[in-house]
Amino acid sequence: MNNSILISALVIISGLSGLQAQENSYQTDSITVYALGNRAFSLRTSRPDSALLLADEALQLAETIRDTQAQISLWRIKGVVHYGQQRMEEADDNFERSYRLARRIHFREARLLINLGNVEFYRKDFKKALERYQQALRLSERQDTVVWMDALNNIGSARSRMKQFREAIQAYRSSLALQLAINNRRAQLPTLLNLGDNYRKLNQTDEEVATFEKGLEIATSLQDSTWMATFYRYMGKAYANRASFIKSLEAWQHALSIYEARGDQLNIARTVHQIGALQQDNDNLEAAEQYYERALAIAIEQKNLRMQASALNSMGRNLLRQKQFEAAGNKLQQSISLRRQTGDLTTISYPYYNLGDSYEQTDQLDSAIFYLQTAYEIADSLDQYYLKSLVLTSLGKVARKRGDLDQAVDLFTEAVAVSKIESMRQEEMEATQALYEVFKQQNRPAAALAYLERHHELQDSLFNEESTRKIAQLEAQYAFEQEKKEIADQNLAEKRKLDEEIRQQRSLQSMLWSALILSLLSLFLLYRFLRFRKSAALEQERLSHQINLQKLNFEQKERVRLQEMDTFKSRFFANISHELRTPLTLILGPVHRILKREHLDRPLRTQLQLVRENAGFLLKRVNEILDLTKFDARQMQLQETPTPLYAFTKRLAANFESFAQQKQQQYLFDYRLDKDLNILLDQTKFSHVFNNFLANAIKYTPEAGRIIVALYEKKNTDPGRLVLEVQDNGIGIRKKDVPHLFNRFYQADQRENKAGGSGIGLALSKEVAEAMGADIRVESEWREGSTFYFEFPYREVMGVISEMVDLPSAERPVRLESILPAAGSALDLPRIMVVEDNQQLRDYLQLILSDSYRVTTARNGEDAIRKLTDWNGHLIISDVMMPKMDGFELLKKLKDSDEYRHIPVVMLTARSEMQDKLKALRIGVDDYLLKPFVEDELLSRVQNLLGNYQNRQRELPEQLPAKADVSAADLLWLEELETILRKEVSNPEFTFIQLESRLFISRSQLQRRIKKITGLTPNKYFREIKLQVARELLESGQVRTVNEVAHAVGFDTTKYFSKIYEMRYGKRPVEWL
Repeated sequence: MNNSILISALVIISGLSGLQAQENSYQTDSITVYALGNRAFSLRTSRPDSALLLADEALQLAETIRDTQAQISLWRIKGVVHYGQQRMEEADDNFERSYRLARRIHFREARLLINLGNVEFYRKDFKKALERYQQALRLSERQDTVVWMDALNNIGSARSRMKQFREAIQAYRSSLALQLAINNRRAQLPTLLNLGDNYRKLNQTDEEVATFEKGLEIATSLQDSTWMATFYRYMGKAYANRASFIKSLEAWQHALSIYEARGDQLNIARTVHQIGALQQDNDNLEAAEQYYERALAIAIEQKNLRMQASALNSMGRNLLRQKQFEAAGNKLQQSISLRRQTGDLTTISYPYYNLGDSYEQTDQLDSAIFYLQTAYEIADSLDQYYLKSLVLTSLGKVARKRGDLDQAVDLFTEAVAVSKIESMRQEEMEATQALYEVFKQQNRPAAALAYLERHHELQDSLFNEESTRKIAQLEAQYAFEQEKKEIADQNLAEKRKLDEEIRQQRSLQSMLWSALILSLLSLFLLYRFLRFRKSAALEQERLSHQINLQKLNFEQKERVRLQEMDTFKSRFFANISHELRTPLTLILGPVHRILKREHLDRPLRTQLQLVRENAGFLLKRVNEILDLTKFDARQMQLQETPTPLYAFTKRLAANFESFAQQKQQQYLFDYRLDKDLNILLDQTKFSHVFNNFLANAIKYTPEAGRIIVALYEKKNTDPGRLVLEVQDNGIGIRKKDVPHLFNRFYQADQRENKAGGSGIGLALSKEVAEAMGADIRVESEWREGSTFYFEFPYREVMGVISEMVDLPSAERPVRLESILPAAGSALDLPRIMVVEDNQQLRDYLQLILSDSYRVTTARNGEDAIRKLTDWNGHLIISDVMMPKMDGFELLKKLKDSDEYRHIPVVMLTARSEMQDKLKALRIGVDDYLLKPFVEDELLSRVQNLLGNYQNRQRELPEQLPAKADVSAADLLWLEELETILRKEVSNPEFTFIQLESRLFISRSQLQRRIKKITGLTPNKYFREIKLQVARELLESGQVRTVNEVAHAVGFDTTKYFSKIYEMRYGKRPVEWL
């Protein structure tokens, strides 16, 4: 029995433990659900996709533990996320699921009904949305005050969209009463704004202004600058509707000051745009134009297409007021184009109407019909009765001009009917006047008289409204005069009955009255004077602000212009500085050679040292100019402005007509685009390309030749691209020169073209193309002509070739042949070939080498290839920039040849860019020497390379590949490899194992790929990179000691580094310091 009792107790204890475990598990899952839900809600706007994933995960867990309230909240969170993504079908389904669950347990039903109503409101089913809001109101009334207020506010919004403005006002006032009861001042702000806006729609301007002033008072007390600016804007509109220009302008200026202090660019643009509209309504058209331009500039900077379209429409309307129809049409076309891009159908009808009205006024009737009918269809679909009335009247005018009087009658009659829908008397008056004129033209006097009477009736009504106040004032003044006259008559009658004392008292009273009237008159005049002075001060302040804006705009444009001039000037001097390196070599080399002589007169030595110092100073200036231009290239900025493309390019083309006529050339400008097209364009940079193309075409086309300039759009491109094409039938360009035509310093074949290469102008044109995101190319056939293309992207807003001139005889360069030694007879001397197109430099190199070597010379790469067949040499020294075949081409041919690839090559270059050095290294150069150089440096390099060459002949050489087969991917990989190695040059612990892991490549693959691309082993390639970095540090003057540069490139000892460096470059590092 005791055992059975014990067993029963154990069973009970076990069951209780199980229940406790289940309860603990439920609590844990519940906490997880709410944690996931809170996280999803916090991410609903910043990361909506993540929020949906978290909500789904939480929802599955909530369904597992049957937590209905959690399920309601999570379905609602999903609906809120989908609503924010404008995915209304999913949002509606989520809110509906949540609402069905909420109805079962009566949890948050009213809030979900508001969510469902918001979906219908977005779908523009305002009636169904109103039903949902009213259901929410009934559920929340006197229970949940916050939801109650939200329901009333949403009812007001739905009523307003249904044009039930009085009912909307009632809903907003009820919501406002609740907010006052709970003293929620911040919640009153949006309610007051909507309430005032509905007063505006009912033309209850006094109530409108009072409501906005109350909102401004609350926002000011809360120090909420956002709402303060908002209420100032709405007050500006309200005062403008009451024709109170000064108060309206003051309100807009207050709003603008707030937005400027906060740096809110889009609201600055909106406010400036509204001030422009206010100025236009008051016939200040020039001031309006300036405000519109500022709004447009900000919108372009912020890339806000809707604001750009609105500003352009207003600018077009302003130009129509000034009868500038062509300019207005351009602006309106740009506005339409932008609104098409944004899909904004609610406002696109206005530029269509304005453009159609412009065409009607200029008698372009077919275009007017197209744009007016388009505006009518849009306005009709959106129930824009005001615009429909305007469009119908303009269409009637078009029909009348075309002689279709019956159609004009129908259109004017429909305009009258539409105007009556919303009591638009001004528009009805214009339509009735038009009907009167048509019926009079049709000789229908009865109908004409009827509409004339209606026109006068409307005219009188509008006139009466405008003059009601003046009439009331005149009536009050007349009544006062009558009363005054009666009193005077009565006093006169009494005077006859009174005695002398009473007459004296009356006389005294008259004097007092006169004094009082004079005082009042003086006060009135003083008030008028002060008011006038205040108005004058405001006007002076406005003009001063306008002048300051104009001054700032001018200064900014001038600053940009000067920066662009400085950029092009720097690049010009950069090109000149490159050309200075060769003559500097011919100055420094001989001077250095002479100064090495021991027996030299002191005065002569002093003068030569002066030459060397100043040549070195000039070299430093050359390097500084090169560094400056490299910096400027990274600073090039586009200065795009709206440009009427046809007028602009027509003017550019006209500048060359006289030059073409002088050479009797046939000159044609073929513009194949819409002449009203306006685009954003950097006019200065485009002009450079245009002028350079035209100048070259005229220059290289013979007399009686043909030049065609075409501008057209490239088909099937997104975004759109325009093409400038310049075609001529001049001398053309040789096929081998075409790929290099836009490179700096490239010299075309000059045997038949006295003008030489492509010059600086085309190189600058290429720079401009890169800055504009454009493509520049040329197609040419020798002796048949050339065609240059400049293809550039656009957004609609809706060098010269240097000639080889013979120097005068007195300035011809001195040949060095007279001082060369006779050809040596020592056949065992090493043999060197010098390849250089500059005769003076070629002679100088032969002079300094001929003492120790047998020297053969060649004028260019082709000449060198021909001479190689009869020359068995040991080393080649070659310039880079040469005609016919440059140094890179010669180097590639040598390294691709089994017969010649073993010959060491030294490259002489005036170009210090790193990409040129890497290109030479990739092809297989043994060394390069930067001009200007001195004799010792060249001799040391040559001696070092020849010694290494002899050593390689005794040992097993590292063969380069017979022909480099290097792809673009290989070059990118080499750039990545060099970037890694350059970062690690100062790290003595860096190993190739680390390099292999970073490149995801094996040791054998690494070795094969480096060998394939550069012809070097990985160790030698890494050492080459280290020595290159060391040389750059020494050349740039960034280090002060050899020890410093050695450690900077990862060498432990300065002695070993100096030895390796001297072996590589034939010059000790200390000589660079």
